Amino acid sequence: MTTCSGGVLMAGRSFFDNPIIRSTLRTLVDKALVIIDSDVVTLTPHGVTLVEAVINTQFVTPEV
Repeated sequence: MTTCSGGVLMAGRSFFDNPIIRSTLRTLVDKALVIIDSDVVTLTPHGVTLVEAVINTQFVTPEV
């Protein structure tokens, strides 16, 4: 069982067990986009800005 934030128990494996995800997370840490503390992954301020920018590309603006 894995505990997520809020203390809820969930069945499954850690994404740290997946070598592709683990490697990608290391790269994101090296680029200062995420911080990993124990089993918690948190976006840095630069990571938040990048995610917001990506999300904003998904909005369609109407033609005027």
